[in-house]
Amino acid sequence: MNTMWKHPRSIWPNVWMGWTYGDSNASKDSVANRVKHTSTPFETWGLIDQTHSDIVKNVSNAGSQGEGDALFTSVANIGLVVQTADCVPIFLIGKRRGVPEVGVVHAGWRGVANQIVQKTVEQMSEVHTAVIGPCIGVNRYEVGEEVVDAIVATGVPREVCTQERSPRPHLDVRLAVAHQLRACHVRNIETVGFCTYKDQGWSSYRRDGKNAGRILSVIGVLNAD
Repeated sequence: MNTMWKHPRSIWPNVWMGWTYGDSNASKDSVANRVKHTSTPFETWGLIDQTHSDIVKNVSNAGSQGEGDALFTSVANIGLVVQTADCVPIFLIGKRRGVPEVGVVHAGWRGVANQIVQKTVEQMSEVHTAVIGPCIGVNRYEVGEEVVDAIVATGVPREVCTQERSPRPHLDVRLAVAHQLRACHVRNIETVGFCTYKDQGWSSYRRDGKNAGRILSVIGVLNAD
């Protein structure tokens, strides 16, 4: 099956990034097996076992990096991968010793509460750009007060991340992530407006439950020409 990709508007020299879209997201295969059949410039991969943690991995060699929810590298030709189905995938682009450095973060509400985004930016070098990828939209993301409280405790104002509705508030996880990125002095923030719940081409756990597939978010550094 050919992989369909969606890409950010942002284009950076020697950086490739994209999200799988359409039928391939229905796959129940492992990430390690799925990436072997994707149409990307990469033949080696940095993979993690996602657990909604605050663990960040610096990838110097391809392969499994163990438990974590964020990856970054300046090593060329390693595709970094996270999988999502309503949670937010975030691409990060920076520079280390004159060469591009890239990262990818998996952040559900627990990841936002654990400040996984800030912790990744802090471990990277000179992050100047972030791309907030396809995730569940605020209209579909009803949450409990404990979720809002956990995110507000990180310094995100309630009025920024929450729409007050009855019977429970709705969380705007995109705006929460964007606020945390600005607090880290990331200059350029691109937000794509795709709602995973609304568009069947994306994967949504809230919509499909245990039948939900997974979106792969891939970023990597290419060899300089």
